[in-house]
Amino acid sequence: QGRVSFELFCHGLTDNIAVVADIIPPEAQPHRATLDRTGGEIARGDAEVYPVSLWDPGDPKLYRVIFRLLEDNREIDVVRSYFGMRKIGTVPAASTDSPAMLSLNNKPIYLRGALYQSYYPDGIYTAGDARTLRNDIAFAREAGFDFLRIHIKLDDPLLLYYADTLGILLMQDFPNFGEGGDTPLGRQRFEAMMRAGIDRDFNHPSIVAWCIFNETWGFGGQTELMKLIMPATRASKEEKRKAAEKLANTSSFQWVHEMWKLAKSLDPTRLIEDMSVVAWEHLAAYGHVDTDINSWHFYIDDYDRAKTHIENVIAQTHRGSTFNFIEGYQQRDAPLINSEYGGVGALDGDRDVSWSFKFLTNELRRHGQLSAYIFTELTDVEWGYNG
Repeated sequence: QGRVSFELFCHGLTDNIAVVADIIPPEAQPHRATLDRTGGEIARGDAEVYPVSLWDPGDPKLYRVIFRLLEDNREIDVVRSYFGMRKIGTVPAASTDSPAMLSLNNKPIYLRGALYQSYYPDGIYTAGDARTLRNDIAFAREAGFDFLRIHIKLDDPLLLYYADTLGILLMQDFPNFGEGGDTPLGRQRFEAMMRAGIDRDFNHPSIVAWCIFNETWGFGGQTELMKLIMPATRASKEEKRKAAEKLANTSSFQWVHEMWKLAKSLDPTRLIEDMSVVAWEHLAAYGHVDTDINSWHFYIDDYDRAKTHIENVIAQTHRGSTFNFIEGYQQRDAPLINSEYGGVGALDGDRDVSWSFKFLTNELRRHGQLSAYIFTELTDVEWGYNG
């Protein structure tokens, strides 16, 4: 709509202090907006953006903005920031039965992505210096990627700054609670974290999607679920009944849907995925509910099996299909992406990944119904040698 909205939090304002925003467009002269102080210590205001210079990863145009407190025209405080003008969404596919296509600034876009686990040899979760963060974004771009999925981690704001300024699109996961974490307290903590994460990172133009949950993490976890899939031979009827109830996972997925709707209300400007799904052959109940993105994972190191698997997923993903969705939900317009793939999975050891990366990627690229792929992964981690 060619407009920007500001909300500033200011302490100690007096009647003679004005709050202004000096907007410096990438392709025009600066202009000033004076903000309304009717909210006490909060100043708000809208401003027209002219001209509208669009941000995209190939040309990440940013509007610089300087917020100033002016007392009788004397500057008493200043904060520098920026914003980007871009729109993420979908456009209809040529076939009415096919998934929608991802779009950036109303134009179809096909994304070449990598999983970014964001671990560091010197600091584990924390990079040793800002240069490391910048180099990761620069390396991803140089390698030909325009998209990263930041995996189960709310990342350092400096990394998001480099994504904004160097130009790369991000899907930002939220951290998932671990084995057995789906408890009332776990849910309470997760919601608080999700609200805080969206609030903190809302202004980054590089973030185009939130992924709320990853696979079955937090809903039993793989270790706990395998115990349910293969219960002890002497398990009682009641134990088997409870195991079947847990595998059906009805309560958890009602809550997943609630979190998806909450995230949509907190941020209507981005695509929001309910859960990044791995189609376990034992777990038909683990799929999507309502979602803006229909994704799936696979790790196959055999060419023929991989080709057949990809073709099967593509063939079953069409309007009205219940494939990859739990009971009661179905494929609508959500674009189809592969959000994890590789010839080497976690804990598979140290193997050559180059040959499988090539043939798997080429097979994914053959299908126009797919809007994005995300290779696992950008760099090695301790348990995954597929970087």
